[in-house]
Parts: sequence; structure tokens; C-alpha cells
Amino acid sequence: MEIFLTILIIILIVALIVTGLIGTIVPMLPGAPLIIAGMIIYAIWDKFQHMSVWTFVVLLILTIFLAVIDYVSHYIGAKAYKASKTALICSAIGGIIGLFTGNVVGFIFGPLIGAVIGELIDSQDLRKSLKTGTGVFVGFLSGTLVKFVIAMIIVVIFIGSVIF
Repeated sequence: MEIFLTILIIILIVALIVTGLIGTIVPMLPGAPLIIAGMIIYAIWDKFQHMSVWTFVVLLILTIFLAVIDYVSHYIGAKAYKASKTALICSAIGGIIGLFTGNVVGFIFGPLIGAVIGELIDSQDLRKSLKTGTGVFVGFLSGTLVKFVIAMIIVVIFIGSVIF
């Protein structure tokens, strides 16, 4: 019975971490929380024998940073492309509306469309509006890449602490 429970826990941990990694790329999957949940389950199950508390704290800090990137990447991209305050607000509204569409396309393009509409309202310049939308999209793509790289670093540190 104990071996069955061990296998079940390992499957759960791996499933959480793999789903978390996928969640750093696929919108609407909570990547960072799933990764850290798998690590917390492992650490508690293993009684912190293979992962020190300090390693866990470092992984937790990286995971929090990962979650912050998830929320600010659109904003950073839009600001880099000189978006107006109206465009930033409309981008956030577009992101919320996109989230409620229940699909990946809505979540990706909601902020972009919101930023374009907001910039059109503010500047009434189509070229500037499209540039702002591009900034939101570039921010999303850049944020996704950074999130995935950090998530991989987290997983490598975790696996290293378990193995060594």
C-alpha cells in the first residue's frame, strides 16, 4: 500500500509541475502556482530531506517573480511603445474581457484589441494605435518567453535539489 501511495504522490507532483510549465506558455493555466504546488507537496512529503528550506525559499521567490511577470508583461510592452494611459486602461479591460471569453485567442488578443481601441480614443491616430497594439503583443510574447525560461530554471533547481 505504501508503494502505491508513493507512486500516486510522484505522479501528482510530476503532473502539477508539467502542467505548470505548460501554463507558462498557454494563457489561462496558472503556471507558477501549479509548479510551486508540486514542489510544496514534494517538500512536505519528503519532510524537507532532499530540498532545504533555503532552496525552497529561493524557488518560492522565483515563482512569485514568475507570477508578477505574468501580470505586467503586457503593460511593459505597451509602455515601451509609448502607449497612452487610455490605451493601458483599455488593454487591461480587453484582457479581462478576453479572459471571460474562455479561450486562448480571447486572452491573447483581448489586451491587444483593447490597447488599439484605447489609443484610437486617445490619439485618433490609427498608425499610433496599431503600434501600441504591437507593443502589447510584443510584451505578451516577451513575457511568455521570460516566464518559460524562469520556470525551467525553477524546475532544474528543484530536480537538482531532489537528486543531489
